[in-house]
Amino acid sequence: MTVQISDEAMLDRLRSDFQGRADRPVADAPPTRGSDGAWRSPSGASITLTRILSWTRPAQNEGVPLTAYYCASEHRYWLHEGGGLGGTEFWFGPFDLRP
Repeated sequence: MTVQISDEAMLDRLRSDFQGRADRPVADAPPTRGSDGAWRSPSGASITLTRILSWTRPAQNEGVPLTAYYCASEHRYWLHEGGGLGGTEFWFGPFDLRP
């Protein structure tokens, strides 16, 4: 039997997992958005949760979001940082997050 947890509980797990990591590899193959607008992992599985984990600094001070992209079927996630006025973007991951 699969236990379902709320989006907020999953967001807390993602935030805690990422903040506790010493390794933050740059992703070779990040998730992509398909022509239907849905996000997919590099293997084609659906991204089931997309949420902002934190900001580098407040948005009004040119901060950029750190956004998590979680794939439940693969039990892994990627993080995207960037997209602000400077246009610099980074993808980190994939990171395993076992149930």
